[in-house]
Amino acid sequence: MPRLAGHAFGNLKDIPFATGYVAGLLMTIRFMKEFPHPRWKTSLLLGLAIAFTVSIRAGGFILFGYLGLALFGFFVLKPFYLTEIVSTKPVFVRLLGQGAAILVIGYFAGLLFWPFALQNIFIHPIESLRVMEHYKVSIRQVFEGELMWSTQLPWYYLPKWLLISSPLMLLAGLVVYLVFFLKGMVFNLVINKQMILGGFVLFSFAFPLIYVMAIGSNLYSGIRQMLFILPPMALLSVWGIYKLLVLISTRSRRLCYVFTLVFIVGLIWPFKHQASTFPADYIFFNSLAGGNKNAWGNYEYDYYFHSVKEAVDFLFQLDEKEEIVVAMNSNLSNYFDKNPNIHYTYTRFLERSSAKWDYGIFGLNYLEPGLLKSNVWQPAGMVKTFYHKGNPVVVVVKRQDYSDYYGFSEIKNGNLQSGVEFLETALEGQKNNVWLYVNMAKAKLELSEIEEFKFYLNEGKKLHPSYEPLFLLEAGYLFKEEKYDEAFRKLNQLFEINPRYMPGIELFKEVKAEMRKNRS
Repeated sequence: MPRLAGHAFGNLKDIPFATGYVAGLLMTIRFMKEFPHPRWKTSLLLGLAIAFTVSIRAGGFILFGYLGLALFGFFVLKPFYLTEIVSTKPVFVRLLGQGAAILVIGYFAGLLFWPFALQNIFIHPIESLRVMEHYKVSIRQVFEGELMWSTQLPWYYLPKWLLISSPLMLLAGLVVYLVFFLKGMVFNLVINKQMILGGFVLFSFAFPLIYVMAIGSNLYSGIRQMLFILPPMALLSVWGIYKLLVLISTRSRRLCYVFTLVFIVGLIWPFKHQASTFPADYIFFNSLAGGNKNAWGNYEYDYYFHSVKEAVDFLFQLDEKEEIVVAMNSNLSNYFDKNPNIHYTYTRFLERSSAKWDYGIFGLNYLEPGLLKSNVWQPAGMVKTFYHKGNPVVVVVKRQDYSDYYGFSEIKNGNLQSGVEFLETALEGQKNNVWLYVNMAKAKLELSEIEEFKFYLNEGKKLHPSYEPLFLLEAGYLFKEEKYDEAFRKLNQLFEINPRYMPGIELFKEVKAEMRKNRS
């Protein structure tokens, strides 16, 4: 399972949460198998598993619900045990003590390393759970060939990611298990222990998946936030394959061997992927997405910037002795902690000219798909491009000169003409740099050189037709010309591209105010 295994090397929240989730499921199953005489060891371990999971994320409280559901199902199927427990004082007292231990350990021990929760142990954990369910921070994602905000992703975002990023053999095993499970539910009049156990594991996989879709949770970065449902999914898949092999073996042992070989061979591809792409092995797409080759530019690729490590190692090999500044569009300055001659600065990839740096290491993530597919993203001064399964993921750039940076500095200081001259020089060697066209157009507008403003505006649109700053500049020009209706339409186009583009809000208010004045 490349997605799960790959995240284990760099995901400090979702992997531990998944570990606690699986431990909680395991101990709940053991508790129910021993019920109505569970061991104290099982009860204490269950409480600790819940506490560990809660200490990572408030979503760990769901394990209390699973335990309650398991107990409810037990008494529904075996109601006579309820009478026996209530009427037998030692059993009742023991269960009451074990239940209290699970509750106290699971809840309060889970808050020990959670400062916010400790400020109000009953209110703050519930508040955190609500925030987690509807996380307000929205992140732009590439999905189905479009760049959109995570709060606007379609309801099927998560199930589609599960389908395209899981090994096909895993999906096949899950489908087989579901067929066996549904068949057992429909045709078996007696519900056995195995079916109850399978139903519990199936619920632990399906419920979170359905729940986050039902409440419209803010999801992003593929299945990263839902990694905890992958272990139950894998368990069900293996269970389904095993059941199928048992069924086949009753008819033909030779055919069973053939199917076993097919399943083993089917695991070679994801294993080979992991071995050949480490440490970026979590970037895995199956043939339903057209493989990694076709997924690039259509789905968010290396959203964790794992590929950057190889580029950093390459930069070290250049053996630069003097002090240099390295720009990155990811917050991975820790890579340079042991290199005192290297200084780190952050910059957005498209706005890289605004920062002062000597080398750039840029991950090709969170970029508009049209830029990626047309190769317009390629900056001047590329030293080396790093690939993942044939797809460019990181580029190392050496700055040719500082004319672009000086141009921005001059414009910022109000020296428009001097700034324009620097940017004109920069454009001679950076034809694909849309940020230069944006700022040239901005400077020309301030200089009232309208024809040249329109020229640079159009040249920028040729490179990046949906780049928000270009639309904002054009709307600002129309507003200045008192063409309020046209400015309004242009801003609406801008917000269709990016509804959360904050720099356009103030101008939008001003345009609407002028339109109201004209109507009155």
